[in-house]
Amino acid sequence: VGSEMCIRDRVKDKREQARKEIELNYSRQIEDLQISLKEEENLTAKARQAINTQIKALEEQKNLELQKLSDEELQKEVENRTKLISLQLEAVKEGSEQEYQLKMQQLASQRDSELADKELTEQMKQAITDKYNKQMDDLVTQHEKDLSEKQQEAIRLRMENEIMQMQQSGGSELDILQQQA
Repeated sequence: VGSEMCIRDRVKDKREQARKEIELNYSRQIEDLQISLKEEENLTAKARQAINTQIKALEEQKNLELQKLSDEELQKEVENRTKLISLQLEAVKEGSEQEYQLKMQQLASQRDSELADKELTEQMKQAITDKYNKQMDDLVTQHEKDLSEKQQEAIRLRMENEIMQMQQSGGSELDILQQQA
């Protein structure tokens, strides 16, 4: 867990550094243009407008790059979460409550990954949501069925054990069944 935290901190530091570099790069360019506007008195109105347009374009480009970095971070985070869940699934006992919880998390992560696509229409987003809701419902139904089967098996085993104990102490199956009822 400690090394995982170190890796996460390093990745976070790299992302923060990339964000700072983008900010710094564009801020310098914008600042230089703003200084030109203030200090150069012989600029025509057209030249001033061109510089202001260039400043706006640089601000928009900076925002686009920061958004792209943010989108990439989100996609990477979702991918890493999905990988982690898959690895955890490999390590848990099949049919356990932990496996069920991880599968639910995995479906949610996959849904989030698909929904992160900015190009999707509302109809496509709804179809993706519906698809994963159905898969989650199916998983819940299967989990409840498995639990019910385990409970029935436990009851059956308890009954068999009680019957064996009573038979060993001399009772007939009829006596035992009557006692159960």
